[in-house]
Amino acid sequence: MFEALLWAFILAFAGLSVAQIEPISYNVLPIRAGPPSTLSQCANPPVDDCSFYATCLESRYQCGPNGYPIGYGQHFCQKFSDERDLLDAQGQEWMVNTMHCLQKVLVGNAIDAQATTCTALSHQAFGSHAECYLKNGVCTLGPHDWEAIFEIVGIKTLFKSWDAFKSSFEAAAGCGAFFAWVVENDLFQDLERRQGVDNRRCARSSNRLLMDTE
Repeated sequence: MFEALLWAFILAFAGLSVAQIEPISYNVLPIRAGPPSTLSQCANPPVDDCSFYATCLESRYQCGPNGYPIGYGQHFCQKFSDERDLLDAQGQEWMVNTMHCLQKVLVGNAIDAQATTCTALSHQAFGSHAECYLKNGVCTLGPHDWEAIFEIVGIKTLFKSWDAFKSSFEAAAGCGAFFAWVVENDLFQDLERRQGVDNRRCARSSNRLLMDTE
């Protein structure tokens, strides 16, 4: 299933490393949300900067080290930023734009008078991933960048929020080259082992997608 492959790739970029982290639970409720931030950097997150998660979200919601702001957003934003040299110029530009997109989606949670919860925050954040990755051109990157992303973070699991991804993917175009690269590099086997992907369904999706690009 191509949707599964691309979503796994998206999560790989986001930082779900197989060997380096323990399973993290993001459905954590704060004891009490603080007041909205009045900092300019929370209303307009700086480009190529990961401090938004701690300064603007964690300071208000106190989701803790396993909550989305610290345990996912900041952790993997910083990890990928630290290893950006593995990407070429286009890949680095995509990374910076995607990280910024992910933060802008959450600005309202930092500055609006009406607070949310840590659970709702994590759901909203994960639901925005597919749109940000696709909008910033994940499928237009070349094999060097795709390989680097897998090398940096690996693949661990599919995220449970399928609807947001599927609707974004259906509106996307130009992902044939990426999918062909996945097939060529025999990544189905790894995905099938880790995520229970049906290889025959993947193959059928492969044929349909590749025919669309001819």
